[in-house]
Amino acid sequence: MATTWSVSRDQILHSCERRYYFQYLVRARINSPDRLLREVAFLKKLKNLYMWKGSVFHAIIADYLEKVHQRQTIQIDRFINDYKKNIEMQWSYSLKKKYQGNIREIGRGNVLALLEHEYEEELPETTLQDVIRDVKKWFLHFYKWGDKYAISEKLQRAPRYWIEPQPYGPNAPGFDFDNVQILVKVDLAIQNSEGSFDIYDWKSSLAPTQPTWNIEQAELQVSVYQLWPYLRFSIPLNAIRAHLVYLGDNPPKHKIFEMDGNKKEYILNLIGRSIARVKHFADLHAEEQVSLKDFDFASYPSACRLCVFKRLCQRELII
Repeated sequence: MATTWSVSRDQILHSCERRYYFQYLVRARINSPDRLLREVAFLKKLKNLYMWKGSVFHAIIADYLEKVHQRQTIQIDRFINDYKKNIEMQWSYSLKKKYQGNIREIGRGNVLALLEHEYEEELPETTLQDVIRDVKKWFLHFYKWGDKYAISEKLQRAPRYWIEPQPYGPNAPGFDFDNVQILVKVDLAIQNSEGSFDIYDWKSSLAPTQPTWNIEQAELQVSVYQLWPYLRFSIPLNAIRAHLVYLGDNPPKHKIFEMDGNKKEYILNLIGRSIARVKHFADLHAEEQVSLKDFDFASYPSACRLCVFKRLCQRELII
């Protein structure tokens, strides 16, 4: 199994080694003869409430952009209402735990399994309506931002574009570095007619008001994305722009990042150091020199709250 790396994987490894082990190292399968591996495979398919909202939010934007590129006429109210129905359908499926009889299909179509429902955690009665309200709000913010920045026209004129492309496969965005496949999960990328490259990443959150750990991670993410057209297509660094668009704000906050040689070397150095740690764990695991007991628990308690694997750790912590 080829070693892969992404910013999100790096974040998981730093926040909780055990979560990294369950998510990326253990070869869990739904039909595994081992009960624990079957459970890990099932838990991998769960989404917490925030992940679900984010995935719906990104899906509605991707669908809208595809229709825009195809020059389809879109009635915004009807478009949003169709997604409202999908949200309600997915919620009902998860709430009633219908997924338990259809585990292989979780994540496909409207087959949803929420962590909160599986763990029978109490949620406010307004949760479903809050999700619908937030997704609609974020999309309308995006719609107004897109109109202001003429994103439809840019997309329609683009000779090449990527809208939420699959992160895996030979044609997926990304690049090789130190014999590792670097995954690039772009929301939208446009190669313009004059050869310049714009990469967009939508955030449903509010933009940080001052430099923090979070904004540094977001900047690292889009900086890694900028290396993709440079290393894969030989696009000059000064022709590549990355855009962080915070749609939790009204109007959205739009931050633009550029890349130069010094920043390129800095980002590659960060990737290289993280890859060394990933390879260390991957090699030890492949040689069966480590097991779950060698991986530490989360570095801070709040990391466990939204982790799908928390019940596996809770069992070990019961005295």
